[in-house]
Amino acid sequence: MVTMELPGSHKQTPFDRQGLIPGHGAGLSTSLNPEQIWAKQVSLSTIVQSAFHEERQAPEQSALYPSLDTGGLQSLPRARSGLVPVEPLHRRIPSLLAESTMLGLTTVGIIHTAISLIAVAAALAALFRDREISPRNGLGKTYVATTVLTCLTGFFIFQHGGFGAPHALGVVTLLVLGIAWVAGYSRAFGRLGRYVETISYSLTLFFHMIPAFTETSTRLPVGAPWATGPDDPNLQKAIGIAFVVFLAGAIAQVVRLRCLQRGLADSRAVSEMA
Repeated sequence: MVTMELPGSHKQTPFDRQGLIPGHGAGLSTSLNPEQIWAKQVSLSTIVQSAFHEERQAPEQSALYPSLDTGGLQSLPRARSGLVPVEPLHRRIPSLLAESTMLGLTTVGIIHTAISLIAVAAALAALFRDREISPRNGLGKTYVATTVLTCLTGFFIFQHGGFGAPHALGVVTLLVLGIAWVAGYSRAFGRLGRYVETISYSLTLFFHMIPAFTETSTRLPVGAPWATGPDDPNLQKAIGIAFVVFLAGAIAQVVRLRCLQRGLADSRAVSEMA
């Protein structure tokens, strides 16, 4: 007979809890004959080999999603390696693309905002230089193109779940752009075509201001936004002021166009008399 003395301070392992090595962690003296010891060793070797075989057959599951049952045999190799559950990168790419990155904006939101800023800058430059937004020059073409892209990218932003007021504003903006183009390149509106074209483009610039004020005031300052939401009274006042500015600018544009038309009429009359 062979006598095995096992100290009581020995730390219990998963194999002890499975009953593979009798007496471990219990401070007992266990007497085993050689046949019993050989049987236990063979059983232990078979189980360990089986566990590692399962690791090799399912490396992704075993390495990336280890079992939390520390008492199970399959958790021993994973617990020893210190691995933690980590989702593969290729599975996280879609969520990373949609993840909020800056001031609560998604990747699509950042692209949308950048394009809209280009559109607003082109419109302001055109108004400062030409007193109107005309698609017949570089600034006007840039404004029209970036405004269309702003509307299209906005259709892919669903912060409030489903179709909402921002999407409706995008549809209206595209319709007004269409009206402006028809008025400028056809005789559908007759003598009023020049007025309809100019005011329509200016109106789309005001449409840009609505989401610009809303998104800025509800995100800045960081941690204490100026407005609590689209219905905030302060935000409504700011948008109202922007609308008054648009009306004043539209009136000024109408007066300017009338002066230009009168000037053209007078020059034609003088040329005819001559």
